[in-house]
Amino acid sequence: MKTLLINASPHSNGDTSALIQALIARLHGEIVSFECYRRNVSPCVDCRRCLREPGCAIDDDMRFIFESLADADTVVLASPIYFSLPTPPAIALMSRFQTVYASRFRKEKIRFPEKRGGILLTGGGSGGADSAEAVAKRLLRAAGVRTFGETVVSARTDHLPARADTNALAAAIRLANFLNASQ
Repeated sequence: MKTLLINASPHSNGDTSALIQALIARLHGEIVSFECYRRNVSPCVDCRRCLREPGCAIDDDMRFIFESLADADTVVLASPIYFSLPTPPAIALMSRFQTVYASRFRKEKIRFPEKRGGILLTGGGSGGADSAEAVAKRLLRAAGVRTFGETVVSARTDHLPARADTNALAAAIRLANFLNASQ
């Protein structure tokens, strides 16, 4: 099994990392990690080239995502919640799936192999995770995810760090078990 883990957190040892570590401790197979804050992915600029020809006019690390999706069995998006959404680099990455959407107009519909997927979200404050989860699911559907495991949320991290959130850590283990079942 091969998992593409899209880490949209700017912190290498923060709350999102705690959930990622709980997940990968139980996850089988190869894990390919893409750290959005340490890679170069520009947002879509609506140049419309992808309406006319395959691919994207922007040459950056998004190529790694598309190549990794071709043979990944599972995909996980892990992100802090900023203003009820995944972080800006995750949104930029999502916007680049415009080339997948535009392929239908060229009669060359791009389809990634169907996959299982999951979402890890962390956040403090008073906002909920519903909007972030909906956006994350939209991104993962564009990446070929058709079956989702339980969304793992550690909310209120300003009062309870994710590494101490026993409910969220247990949910991360359940997600790993769900993803492992795709073997």
